[in-house]
Amino acid sequence: MNKIKTPLIIITAFLTLSSFSNVYADNVDTNPPVITLNGSENVKVTQNYAYVDAGATAIDDIDGDITANILIVNGVNTNQLGLYTITYNVSDQALNNATEVTRVVEVVAPVLKESILIRNGETLVWQGDFDLPSASTIEVLDKLGNTHTIDARSVLGILYSLDQSSDAFEISDLEYYSSFNAFYLKCITPKNEAEICDNWQYVVGGVTPSTGMDTTMLSGGESLGLYFGSPHQVIFDKTTITAGSSFVATAQKYKYTDNTWDTLTGVTIGVTLPDPNDPWNPVTVKEQSVDTEGKATITLSDLNTYTVGIKEDYYFPSYTVKVITASGGGGGSASSSTLDVGKAVNFLLGKQSSNGSFGASLYTDWVAIGLASSSNSILNSYLLNNQLNSSLLTDNERHAMALMALGINPYSGTDVNYIAKIISSFDGNQFGDSSITNDDIFALIVLKNAGYTSSDEIIKKTASYIISKQSSDGSWVGVDITAAAILALRNFIDLPGASSSIAQAENYLLSAQSGDGGFGNSSSTSWALQALSQNPSFAVQVANADNYLASIQQADGGVDAVTDPNDNRIWATSYAISGALHKSWNSIMQSFSKQVTSPIVVDNSTVPLVPVITKVEEIKKVEQDEVVTPIIKKVKNKKTTQIKKLAVALPSPYNDIPLTASAVDPSSNHGISYRVLHTIIKALSAPFVWLFVHLGF
Repeated sequence: MNKIKTPLIIITAFLTLSSFSNVYADNVDTNPPVITLNGSENVKVTQNYAYVDAGATAIDDIDGDITANILIVNGVNTNQLGLYTITYNVSDQALNNATEVTRVVEVVAPVLKESILIRNGETLVWQGDFDLPSASTIEVLDKLGNTHTIDARSVLGILYSLDQSSDAFEISDLEYYSSFNAFYLKCITPKNEAEICDNWQYVVGGVTPSTGMDTTMLSGGESLGLYFGSPHQVIFDKTTITAGSSFVATAQKYKYTDNTWDTLTGVTIGVTLPDPNDPWNPVTVKEQSVDTEGKATITLSDLNTYTVGIKEDYYFPSYTVKVITASGGGGGSASSSTLDVGKAVNFLLGKQSSNGSFGASLYTDWVAIGLASSSNSILNSYLLNNQLNSSLLTDNERHAMALMALGINPYSGTDVNYIAKIISSFDGNQFGDSSITNDDIFALIVLKNAGYTSSDEIIKKTASYIISKQSSDGSWVGVDITAAAILALRNFIDLPGASSSIAQAENYLLSAQSGDGGFGNSSSTSWALQALSQNPSFAVQVANADNYLASIQQADGGVDAVTDPNDNRIWATSYAISGALHKSWNSIMQSFSKQVTSPIVVDNSTVPLVPVITKVEEIKKVEQDEVVTPIIKKVKNKKTTQIKKLAVALPSPYNDIPLTASAVDPSSNHGISYRVLHTIIKALSAPFVWLFVHLGF
């Protein structure tokens, strides 16, 4: 039995061991864990910013979540630009290694931004941050279509790139002057608005650079401001003084960030007179440093008209202060002499034709305004039965004024709706020809009595446009249009900027008044009288202007010399009646309720606006280098250490030609082309009264 039992035990043990071995083999862990990244496998981090890794997770089919066991090798150095690789490894308890996972971290240079604000007065054209481009060059086109290479990080490069990426505005006129290898940003056109030209300034970090836009470089983080207007101004307590008395001039600096003016210190107010032997350097009469409030009190004794401004700005913008005798001139004692209105009316009536007219529509319309207070049924009948057929906006404005002066409804009193013709010329920002402002000014005058108010968008935009075209001396080119603008804006004085604009314009008129009380001629004096008489503060100046009109009234009742052309005397006398009565055109005209108007259509198209001036195009044809460059060269040949800004001697002579509502300048008998040339010549000869532009020389 023992021999049989022993083999059985061995066999049984073998079978048991074999079974155990099979079970163990089935439970051996041979699968590696799996690592999964949290987040992207490619990450960018800005240089010098802290990098916080998103980590990873690790799961094993036997051990479960073994994330805590991951070995991370992270060598990212955010102080140094470059690519860094982070590795993630882990093993399970059976020592199975997971497939290594990596993340690539790129440390990149910070994206630098420029804080940009572009402003035109109260209007923000563009505001926001703009990424500083990488160091490179870009191609820009000048007005003539020529390509120039500039640095992408220059002020001009940034503005040009912003223009390309934004529809808020367009750099509509970028001029290049080869004589200086420099650019002049002449015009910007905001979206849905008129082009704004000739006085753009820029500021970097609160400082106005002395270099040009294309050579002023940005490095990131700066604030860049571009605004329209002058960086400095001078305001006066009075601009007409008697000999031996004083005026107070206050220097101010512009804050483009909020469109306000602040005290300017550290500058000198200078009083100058032209040097006939050297038009480039005026004669200094007196200088006075401003105090801590930016004020300088200056006393003048000699009779003259002086140019006043900030010496450090080379007297741009410049202002005028007139010194007169105590008993004469614009600021002297009041006179009791006035135009004999009755005789003036009789003079006009003696010129009336049998059909009721006074010659051409131009003269008849102005006589109707002058005779508004007199009953003249034959004139009424003539205007009712003889319609004006003109596509010229100023003709329709003047004719509407004549109708309203006689109590005829401009909407429906005749077969032509003249208000509709005027409204049809509005382009969304201004009326008629964008190169002049008189059509906009008279549109406001007419529409005020046609039921329009300050709440009408068409009024808001037109008033804003007119104000934007006001020169730094307070004028709109000359006395005539400046007076008309005052009357127009007074109708809507509650609109932004209207009140201050009127005050500046009034100061301009006061400075333009001559010692005889007039403003150069009867027509200009009449319009100035209408404007100044609306402000009781100017009683003395108004009385002196009255005296001037009375002095040029002839025995026949008309004004101006009897040898003047008859039509001109009719015209001038009509103006004089309104001026002598101290009435604005709006007070002369009757008011009518606003009516819905439709665009005037001719041959299925709106009435075309005939250009007011055609000869101006002849002026535009002059190559800019032929006119401007010789003047620039002469300026540069002076003491260049004293000149930081370029004096451009051609201040857009074809802009805002003072045509008045009659389409002719009442202050001159010369043709339009002559006035344009006269403007250019005056700009060339008048010292330090040019538009200064940064060109970086």
